[in-house]
Amino acid sequence: MEQPIGVSILTNGSRSVFVSTCISSLLSNMFTRPLVVSVFDNGSTDDTPVVCGRLCESRCYGIEWRYERVEKDLGCAAGTNRSIAMVKDCEIQLHLESDFRCLDEVESCINKMWMKQAVDFMQTGVCDYLYLRRMRSDTERAMHWFEQWRDKMAEVRGPFQRCDNFWWSNNPSLFRYEKMMGCHTLPLDEKHDGPKNSSQW
Repeated sequence: MEQPIGVSILTNGSRSVFVSTCISSLLSNMFTRPLVVSVFDNGSTDDTPVVCGRLCESRCYGIEWRYERVEKDLGCAAGTNRSIAMVKDCEIQLHLESDFRCLDEVESCINKMWMKQAVDFMQTGVCDYLYLRRMRSDTERAMHWFEQWRDKMAEVRGPFQRCDNFWWSNNPSLFRYEKMMGCHTLPLDEKHDGPKNSSQW
């Protein structure tokens, strides 16, 4: 059997609808299996535990479910670290936040084999980290701070672009867990995690 891809999802607050949409959009727009899908519930205030409990009880082909919860929001960095650690036994991880929605084939112009294509690209040795975001408009480019990096793109390989010194961006990203730990990109430094909605959040 192939090694599973770990999917780590971070959620907090009142976002159970987002979590459901995130997971359903991912599974319906990606053929890759097996997966280990984990949700770290960083102090939710709604029915997220119930929603995730139902997921963990469901039987989906090629999917293992994991769920952990804390009562109080630990902050962005600590929550990210905890969610990623939940699937540290997976060599390659896809990290998402609960407001992520996987675009369908019409919106993305990419088929449902995108995960395999991304993993195959990583397996060539070109990289150990991929930021996976399709910018559909100038507004989306601006929202995701992409515009300042456009002129720094050093190389294009098919649907992938290389940008040297691109900062860690965790939504959505595909990476080799041990490599990110080895170069000290992960775990995120929790001492530098500012208050919610601040520039350091």
